[in-house]
Amino acid sequence: MLHDIEVSAGFAASVMKCAKERGVDAAPIAQACGLDPRDFSQVTRRISLPNFCRFLETLAALTGDPSFGLNAGAALEKGASGIMGYALMHAPTAGHAVELVKNSFRKFDSATIYHFHETDSASRIEWTYSPLIVRRSQFVDLAFVAAIAHFRTILGPGFQRVKAEIERERPENPSVYREHIARNLSFGAAANALIIPHDELDRVNPAADPRLFDILRAQMESLPNLEGYGTDPVQTVRQIVEHSLGQAQPSLAELADRTGMSERTLQRRLAEASTSLHEIIDDSRRDLAEQLLVETDLSLSQISERLGFSASSAFTRSASRWFGTSPSLFRRRRTAAGANPGPIE
Repeated sequence: MLHDIEVSAGFAASVMKCAKERGVDAAPIAQACGLDPRDFSQVTRRISLPNFCRFLETLAALTGDPSFGLNAGAALEKGASGIMGYALMHAPTAGHAVELVKNSFRKFDSATIYHFHETDSASRIEWTYSPLIVRRSQFVDLAFVAAIAHFRTILGPGFQRVKAEIERERPENPSVYREHIARNLSFGAAANALIIPHDELDRVNPAADPRLFDILRAQMESLPNLEGYGTDPVQTVRQIVEHSLGQAQPSLAELADRTGMSERTLQRRLAEASTSLHEIIDDSRRDLAEQLLVETDLSLSQISERLGFSASSAFTRSASRWFGTSPSLFRRRRTAAGANPGPIE
């Protein structure tokens, strides 16, 4: 279910450096997590995000540094993500940078779920990751610092007016997060977000090369979107649903468009596979519910939110149908059997 979620291998270069500075040889750990360290120096190469998250969580534990991902993100070179990173480096204004992310992220990023909102006073960039990736707090930290690095450069002193929200729980030392991310930072958010006042969008990037930006943007526009899905339409629907849990679920019409067929044809293909969109959503929620109940300390209301239920009572009813008992009793029984929950991610 997770093999199709990938990120740029360039993210790992600073991870190796930070581990070495802390006396840890990260190469064998990377291999044990299913990664090839030889890929890390190639910004065009892509690696498994779930494996990379395991790699980061393991290094944070081995180094005893709960902010390992944050520090690795701060050490990341701005061009490490490839053409998108270089284009952002040369965006003429903050507004150009926002539009570039909005228009081009699907060409380079199959791991992140973005939403863009406009109010009368600000632009809000919001992002999260597939709920199937349960343990990801270190990656959330790394990716957040990497994502805002370009806006820090462009906005300069104006960055002090930016607001930020991060999905990780409040750490013991929040000051280091406010130093690396933003002074106005909220923890425990439903999704990560950067809120930029509209009157800062015209701020000129002092490091920009507008001609190079136009060239890179044109190159990016010519590239196809990364979908990360296979040719089987039923499996494609299942993967899209899994990755959308906790978000607004796509309609049958939207799924038909993404699989390149009519609604009637997609409905027939699902029926031939003895399933339906409703059953796929229900099965995906059940599988993730079991994972979250067994592997985390997330509260029932938090799990309900990750699964996309409108109320905790709806989750409780579904869990009772899936597991034959309440979610709290199911968790206690599995814990007693030896499947101890891990930390909140």
